[in-house]
Amino acid sequence: MKHIFAPLLNKIRLLPFAIGAVFTFLAGRIAFTQSFPLPYDEGFHFGLIKLYTHHLNPFLASQPAGADAYGAVARDPSYLYHYLLSFPLRLLQVLGLSEHAQILALRGLNIALGLATLYLVYRLALRLGLSQKTALLPVAALAITPVFYAVSAQINYDNLLIGLTVLTVLMVLSVTDKLRSGAVPVAQVVELSSLLLLASIVKYSYLPIALVAAVYVLAVALKYVGLKGSFSGLFKGFRSLASVTKVLLVMLIAVSGLLWFQRDGMNVVLYHTPHPQCQAVLSVERCNSYAPWARNYQLHQTVAQRPINGLALGSYTKQWAKSMFVELYSTISVQGSAVVYTPYMVMCLLAAPLIALGALLAARFAIASRRIRVYWWPLAAVSAGYVAILWAQNYSDYHHLHFFIAVQGRYLLPVMPFVYLFTIYGYVLLAERASVEIARIQSALLTTVESWTVQPVTLVLRLAGALRLI
Repeated sequence: MKHIFAPLLNKIRLLPFAIGAVFTFLAGRIAFTQSFPLPYDEGFHFGLIKLYTHHLNPFLASQPAGADAYGAVARDPSYLYHYLLSFPLRLLQVLGLSEHAQILALRGLNIALGLATLYLVYRLALRLGLSQKTALLPVAALAITPVFYAVSAQINYDNLLIGLTVLTVLMVLSVTDKLRSGAVPVAQVVELSSLLLLASIVKYSYLPIALVAAVYVLAVALKYVGLKGSFSGLFKGFRSLASVTKVLLVMLIAVSGLLWFQRDGMNVVLYHTPHPQCQAVLSVERCNSYAPWARNYQLHQTVAQRPINGLALGSYTKQWAKSMFVELYSTISVQGSAVVYTPYMVMCLLAAPLIALGALLAARFAIASRRIRVYWWPLAAVSAGYVAILWAQNYSDYHHLHFFIAVQGRYLLPVMPFVYLFTIYGYVLLAERASVEIARIQSALLTTVESWTVQPVTLVLRLAGALRLI
């Protein structure tokens, strides 16, 4: 793809580092100046990380003592982030650092996760055909999104989830490229499968992303390789691998599968859902110590006091979309017991039309071009599937509790990199088409001007010849 925007950026060779520095400043300003806990459940996440410092084995046989404030911990399917961060926290505790220093260090690790996400977005932009300079535009857009750097500044499992979602799409594109050529990339299939399993136990909301990714890869495999060819390709490919690689791949899929099955799999067996409600595991009395569950329980008890008189689906969806979008570009603060969102109105007013138009342009060109459509299907499918499930969950909560809860812009962060990529790509394609049209018009004008010039010159030469004859 041509460097449409390259003339604007050629002189800024340190732009990637500048973007990283701006993001680090924005997140660091919050992380290292704001008191603990920050609004997005930071106290909850830090508490769970501390709990896992006492459990080297993540397979909890029963509810740990004093853990009721964190819900049904032993059956919580969103535990991998807390378990992994318990290891650096153990080190910090061994070094004798104060709890304040431990929190700052963990916040720093989360900023590092944000930087890793920005790098993955850059790699995905290149993978989709953007130039090295143009690929920095979606990275910059994500870096200065207020809710992104606000979440990155604190201890929160979303920081790991966002990066893993981008990595998922990168790996899906890599696997499906090989499948379209008729090959079955065994190692990459195992790596992608392990990623889907492990990311699912970082946060349960990743499950629809994993499902969409798996179904898409399977559909491509069936179309280009066939069912029989897929199985035979896996077996033949595995046999051709080096012994060390075979062992490593078996260990990878075994460990990730075991970690996933111990929570999600066993939850399905025991409770018929990968994410059981607290009261299905613990008593109501114990679940009342878990603030989100206690809030929902209280709302359910008083639901008759909030009649909705026939829920208007359209008006709910409109309010939901507006709230989600505005909170993406808002600062968050706690005033007393209330959480207050203060939107950056200029960002909201600019982002809404720019994103809408860019995404429509990308969709228009993708429909018209198979080359573009092949690479954008995974992004569109993951984004649409995730947003649909998120909306359905929020709508279900509203329908049962008659209360607008858990509608937060940060829940859109896993797919915002794709939204920005759609937007930038749409404008790049428009600029390319415009440059082609401009070149065509210039060529046509030049031809016309030349014809207008040639005819008078020819006439003059003929007259001069006639005069010489006289």
